[in-house]
Amino acid sequence: MAITIIKGPEGVRTVYTAASPITQNRGLQFSDDLNQWVEEGGLPFFLSGANVLKVAGLAAETVESGQLIRVIAEGLVPGSGILNVSNIVPGDLLGLAAIGVSGVGSGTGLLQPLLSGIHAGPTLGRSIMSGTRGSGIGMYVSLA
Repeated sequence: MAITIIKGPEGVRTVYTAASPITQNRGLQFSDDLNQWVEEGGLPFFLSGANVLKVAGLAAETVESGQLIRVIAEGLVPGSGILNVSNIVPGDLLGLAAIGVSGVGSGTGLLQPLLSGIHAGPTLGRSIMSGTRGSGIGMYVSLA
């Protein structure tokens, strides 16, 4: 069972177990049906039946497989460490990307804007700044 930790202005952090190595500021998805293990997300973007991609949040730290990891479930993540795969403007809804950027392959927790009719899927949050393909952005994480 996940443990939720609430820390005022830092937002909501939830502790899970890493199913594989995870890099800080990468989008995460659940890797098991019990929602206890997480991994860097993006592939497969859609699965059939009950195994639909479930977004867990954003990695608050870098960990190795099997370690506990704090996951940002809600809150402001400033700075330029969250990599995006296409141009983003402030206010864009963001989700896990099914493609990669130079030096970082697909399925590694990258973000893309969720544009109606083009990309669809679970929402991770909203951008708070603009950025070009491969650049880092700040965002507000909100899984609702």
